[in-house]
This record gives sequence, structure tokens and C-alpha cells, in this order.
Amino acid sequence: MEIEFIGRDLRALCNSKAALVQRWGPERGALIAQRLAELHALDRMSDLEHLAHIEVEEGADGTAVYAGADVAIIAESKGSGRRPAQEKLTVLAVEERGEKH
Repeated sequence: MEIEFIGRDLRALCNSKAALVQRWGPERGALIAQRLAELHALDRMSDLEHLAHIEVEEGADGTAVYAGADVAIIAESKGSGRRPAQEKLTVLAVEERGEKH
């Protein structure tokens, strides 16, 4: 999946392990990096259903892909004109949320 970011600052944060660790700590930073790599490896968001270890929540603001119990990657996807079978994902935010139960 082709991944884009809504802004330059978010792209810089998400493309740097050191920045993720500084912002979210070593465990959550590594988990956010792992989730982004897993998203990149997919062809479409619907393929997430095959990854049982990832919790996903659909919402009006986009799809929330959880990186642990309290951090979510908020993204929206659409088809890519270059490869019709592949979607383009735009990361809108990485945000803290209340613990999921």
C-alpha cells in the first residue's frame, strides 16, 4: 500500500524511529513503527481482517488502527490510479486514546 501523510511534520515523525521513540517511548514508538510497516505491506485496508493481532475501528474521521491499547493511527484509504488493485493510504494522525477493553 502506498502511504502518504497529511502533513510534513507527521511524515517526519512517522518515518523516524528515533522521533517515534522520543515522542511515544520505546515500546509504543516501536509498535507504531510496526503498524505502519504492516499497513505498507498490505494491498488494501480490507486485508487487515487477516491480521488478527491488529485492532481496527471504523469511524467518521477515518479508520483507527491501534498500536497498543491507547494509541491509534488514524488513516483514510482510496484506490490508487497507478495500481487499481492497490489502495493509497493517507495517515491523518497518530493520537492517544483511552484504553481499549
